[in-house]
Amino acid sequence: MKFNFHCNIFTTVQRSGKNDILAQSHLVDTAMNASAKIRASINSFKISDARWDIYHTPDGKLNDGGEVVGLRGAEAYIDVGPVLRAATESLGSMPRYLLTDCIAGIVLGEIGILKERGYSNLDELEHFWRKNQATSCYRFAHMDRSTQSWSGYIEGNRSWTDYLFNRTKTATIFSDDSGKIKVCGTLADFYHELSILVTLDKGIIVACDGQFLRYPDSSCLECIGRLNALIGKSLNDLTKKELGRYIGGPLGCSHLLDILDHIKLTINQAHKYDNLTQGNGSKQVNKA
Repeated sequence: MKFNFHCNIFTTVQRSGKNDILAQSHLVDTAMNASAKIRASINSFKISDARWDIYHTPDGKLNDGGEVVGLRGAEAYIDVGPVLRAATESLGSMPRYLLTDCIAGIVLGEIGILKERGYSNLDELEHFWRKNQATSCYRFAHMDRSTQSWSGYIEGNRSWTDYLFNRTKTATIFSDDSGKIKVCGTLADFYHELSILVTLDKGIIVACDGQFLRYPDSSCLECIGRLNALIGKSLNDLTKKELGRYIGGPLGCSHLLDILDHIKLTINQAHKYDNLTQGNGSKQVNKA
């Protein structure tokens, strides 16, 4: 077995002084180092500062960075997608990807700042999500069909400091003599731990399986079987929205979708590395 490429993204959200929170997302892979950050009000989640930086690529060809002025004043919450896309339209996919992870971290870290956000307790926040996001598992398991409450899942095993949320996503591409490419993707955060193993033959998914090690609700386990719907599909041809539709749409798991999207990102990074290093004597990466 040969290891071809690895990509790790670490996202953290923490208090920054009395009035702000700071979300940072850092990418380290075989070809690139990059980061993004968002500073926002701890009460309103209104963004005061957003920035991205790519500070290592082969020969420095893609190194760049800057402020994302279009995000200033936007709320770093679940409906910010259109503003984020418009603000990053000219920047390319990597800054948008990392800034999206920052916002996801802020939403998931909200549990650690209930008082600042205007909630007396976790049950009040859970009531808000049951009312407004009942069919979503962006933050929790599908609350309309869950078997336990979110507060019941984390009660007694979580204390909050200045660090509100941490998450790591990894993906490793490896191959063997069969000519197929395997990619193992994992996600671990304060509330979840899960993994997916995808096998590709000339870019076509020929096997896809997953496993939960930590999960908020038993209903999460139902989502694993939906990964089989991807067999026979070209991973590179599927958008994130299409991937989500194949693995269950509103009934699927957003965290499994995050891993699949990270696997696709890693494969694209491996291709990019291959293209950037051709002819300069660097080690080549097998194409997926």
